[in-house]
Amino acid sequence: MTTRVAKRTWLFRDVPQTLALCAWLGLAVSIVLLFSGGARIAPPPPEVTKPVVDLEAQYSGSIILHRQGDECWQRMLDNRTGHLWDIGVVPCSDAMTPVIPDTTPAVTGADRVRAIGKAFGRQGN
Repeated sequence: MTTRVAKRTWLFRDVPQTLALCAWLGLAVSIVLLFSGGARIAPPPPEVTKPVVDLEAQYSGSIILHRQGDECWQRMLDNRTGHLWDIGVVPCSDAMTPVIPDTTPAVTGADRVRAIGKAFGRQGN
């Protein structure tokens, strides 16, 4: 009787079965993730667009003096250069920005003094 000689050594005899097991486990995990929705790629954040700022309008302001009726005298001031130029007489409704009502509660002088005292570590009366 002839002895049978194994083609593989004992160290690598289970490698094909291990590879097959890993392949089946990988397939099962991918199917579970596919149907559970667990592996989702987050959408990219939306691009933040900065508003376009007109530099001339940003660094300039107007001086408005009320004349009579609905007439106002308007001058423009460039804060960067200090240059003044005259716009002339304009309707006040066009020259002035609308007034935004103040919704904060009124602060009295005593409240202000008390707040300053607290800021310096002293309690006011």
